[in-house]
Amino acid sequence: VAHVVGVALPDATSPTQQDGRPDATNNFTRLNELADLGGAALPGPTRFHAAADEAALTAALAAIVRAQLSCTVPLDPPPAHPELFGVAVAGVDYGETRVVDCGVEDGWRFVDAATIELCGQACRDFQAEGSLDADYDCPPDPCG
Repeated sequence: VAHVVGVALPDATSPTQQDGRPDATNNFTRLNELADLGGAALPGPTRFHAAADEAALTAALAAIVRAQLSCTVPLDPPPAHPELFGVAVAGVDYGETRVVDCGVEDGWRFVDAATIELCGQACRDFQAEGSLDADYDCPPDPCG
């Protein structure tokens, strides 16, 4: 996967003149094509990370890093009562209900006693936000 970032790039075709630059080329269009080929194209008409200034470049690079977050998350410590463990991502409470098919459901599931996998929208939101809330509940008496 290749992420494409353009910095202060106009959406204009270059003139045909002898100046050492590509003739009749729209670099904006070329970067859209590269983003498509790289497999990490953004939705919309601008499919690469377009950064007009330093703040936008910083935001684009942060988004690229977050997109690399694995949706398989280790739990430290593992829950003592996994049946009461719950997850929320980006303000969406998925609670204690685990998904059966990660390929078509939104939410989470245990991979093993110390690891969860975020599925569907929960995974996408985790990659966008970079954080989740884990709820380590336990039965009333044994928690003491």
